[in-house]
Amino acid sequence: MESANDTIETLNTVEFEVPYLTFVCILGIIGNAIVLLVYTRQPFRKSNATLYILNLAVGDFMTITVVLFHITEFFPVTWPILWAHDWQCAVHRYFRFVVFINTVVTMMAIGVDRYYAVRKPMVFKLKFSLKRTKLLIVTLWCLALVAALPTALMFQSFYANEEEKSNYVGKSPFACTLSLPFGPWFKDFKAIYLNVVLFFIPVTITGYLFTSIVGYVWQNNREINVRFSDTSRSVRNSHWTTAKSLLAVFVVFLVCYCPFSIYNLVQRYIPNLLPAIVKNVALLLPYANSCMNPVVYSFTSVRFRRYCARLLLPFIAKTTSNLQHAFASGHSGSQKSDERHDHNVAYVFEPKKYNMDTKADVQQL
Repeated sequence: MESANDTIETLNTVEFEVPYLTFVCILGIIGNAIVLLVYTRQPFRKSNATLYILNLAVGDFMTITVVLFHITEFFPVTWPILWAHDWQCAVHRYFRFVVFINTVVTMMAIGVDRYYAVRKPMVFKLKFSLKRTKLLIVTLWCLALVAALPTALMFQSFYANEEEKSNYVGKSPFACTLSLPFGPWFKDFKAIYLNVVLFFIPVTITGYLFTSIVGYVWQNNREINVRFSDTSRSVRNSHWTTAKSLLAVFVVFLVCYCPFSIYNLVQRYIPNLLPAIVKNVALLLPYANSCMNPVVYSFTSVRFRRYCARLLLPFIAKTTSNLQHAFASGHSGSQKSDERHDHNVAYVFEPKKYNMDTKADVQQL
């Protein structure tokens, strides 16, 4: 039987998690929509890094879809419709892990891509074409779809099964609960397969690649400035600028997912070691990753901020102008002012006025 403290903690958890997940969804939808609008523009299309960024944005939208359904689990009134059958739980949890696995392997692919771009630019130019990168991204999605198949067997509907199933301590009962389709050994398989094979090993490789990139740039910065021409130096610097932005994405990913994987391993082999609040934070942080990448780009990429301004400022300026004219007297006077304002906005934000599309600058994200 649940104690009074557990009940209070459960209620507080529900009151916090639903607003938190809702905020993540809203911020993720807006931020990733801006990412898609910016990085599908012509100056960004001829870049491998752009393809990976767009792939991460698509994955984030899938995560947001998963989160939206997850929010309904906090309201048992939705269970007879959305969570009445085991297959509904299986599909939801399956795609949650598909996105997780795809993000992990995409990060590793980004590490390899940036490693060759910074350390071996000639090989990168010859081998890492846009066509091969697109094919690799499709392959990564197929790999994620296959690798996540065991997770479809790990969950069943709470509503469809009369016997009581265990949930995470300190959390309200979810519509879906863990199951052991092949016996107790499946718990060990789940802990090792999902957290060691599909997370810690790939992120260790990715971490090594980015560490190698940083060490190379640190040691060879002076040599590059002296030995290479202005064009070669500009290309290398542009690749390093992109690598720094994607390194920040990788670090944020680690911050969001490491506690989750560590918790899963600790919970399996040292149960009840961690308090409920630590468990809840570890389970919630991965969802935040779906809205963090646009924030990272805003802080690390000058070009991203510049193109966001070019996309949003004309809309904001025109909206403000229309509101001002709505309160102004005289319809004809307002219409002429609108035309003058539109002309000025078009002049200020005309892409041709910026000398941004140089070959080296296109590489910088």
